[in-house]
Amino acid sequence: MRFPDREKHQIFLEPEGVDVDETYVNGYSMSLPRDVQEELVHALPGLEDAIMLRKTVARNQAVWDEIERWRTTRTDVALLLAALQREVPASVQLVELTFSDDLAFDEEKGVVRRLNLTINGLADGFKAKDAVERLTRRLQALPEFTNSIESASVPPGAFAADRSPGAPKSRRVFRIECTFYESPLE
Repeated sequence: MRFPDREKHQIFLEPEGVDVDETYVNGYSMSLPRDVQEELVHALPGLEDAIMLRKTVARNQAVWDEIERWRTTRTDVALLLAALQREVPASVQLVELTFSDDLAFDEEKGVVRRLNLTINGLADGFKAKDAVERLTRRLQALPEFTNSIESASVPPGAFAADRSPGAPKSRRVFRIECTFYESPLE
């Protein structure tokens, strides 16, 4: 790669962390295909035998990719919510749904987006716990969920009597926590 308007171009080797034996080559165009990136890195004096652990992407491209992932995720979430709505029994009332997301590393898939869905609700009747457990099992069995769901569970202490004023004695409050994984990030 040449910069015709310059006689030289400064490149920095930046450590990725204090306890990590990885270095980032800053100053090179890393939006190129992996084989070209490897060739560029190996052309640097002292890096002839460097091992490239992963392809890097240009930051602008990474931002656009992230926006596209979010657009796709929002559509997928709408489909998941529609499937969830069909499965909620009459004795269960959903009060709040909360989404969060982060990136996770999977040994087989690499870096994946992890979506966390928290469902807070009320369940009435003497079989309230059965209804909530059945809903949790249904979440894991639905076709819309099975390819991406990692877990769905009622954490310890997340199923209890509703202590709000005027609540029937048989009413329970609950929380179901679900974790979904999207396709590996390219």
